[in-house]
Amino acid sequence: MAFAPAGVLVRPGFSHALRPMRTKAGHSGVGMLHPCRTPDAGVSPADQRPLRTLTVLCATAEQTELDSEVLKQSILVQAPLDDCFHVAADLDGYRQWCAKGGMKKVTVLERNDDRLATKVELCAGKLGVDMLNVMEYSYEYPGQVIFKSIEGDVMKRLEGRYIFKPDGTEAVTEVTYELDIEFGFPLPTMVRNQICGAIMRTALTAFKSHTETLSRDGTVERATQTLKR
Repeated sequence: MAFAPAGVLVRPGFSHALRPMRTKAGHSGVGMLHPCRTPDAGVSPADQRPLRTLTVLCATAEQTELDSEVLKQSILVQAPLDDCFHVAADLDGYRQWCAKGGMKKVTVLERNDDRLATKVELCAGKLGVDMLNVMEYSYEYPGQVIFKSIEGDVMKRLEGRYIFKPDGTEAVTEVTYELDIEFGFPLPTMVRNQICGAIMRTALTAFKSHTETLSRDGTVERATQTLKR
């Protein structure tokens, strides 16, 4: 089925370097992010739900030889910008919403004066591929949470950031997730695409659901007030 995470925005200039993957009926898609849909059996076209598609710029033939991906997507979250920042910055709470995406363990190694994690060990697994990374985190309150792998056994490069911008009202935030990833060894295209798809779905749709719930309940964990100075 044609798939894009609910609420995902496709902006002009949106870039995506996921590789094309053959799917049924001769169509081409991009792994888990944009497979094709065939009509549901026994359901008339008029009764089928409208589909949202994700526009993707596929890599060239030369680019498909590289084991790297550059991804960028945005989503609207029904929560204030400050809440979104603090949920993304709360590394201690990551497994609450990342576990289904393959996150197995999060260990905070170092913190700054605001008690925000600055060095973290992440253990994740998907499709039989287990990944261990030591990450450095930095923060630009309230607009960005930035991360970079400084040590890993599977990823040769893993870096990116969350970007938060108000979307017209204080109660809605546009959340953008950028990821630059390079595997340390060749993986089958389908496996690579599914891993990247799982990362992006977790980073946006799982983040959105978790943040909206905490914001609605008034239970967002916050760093010390020195961030606002």
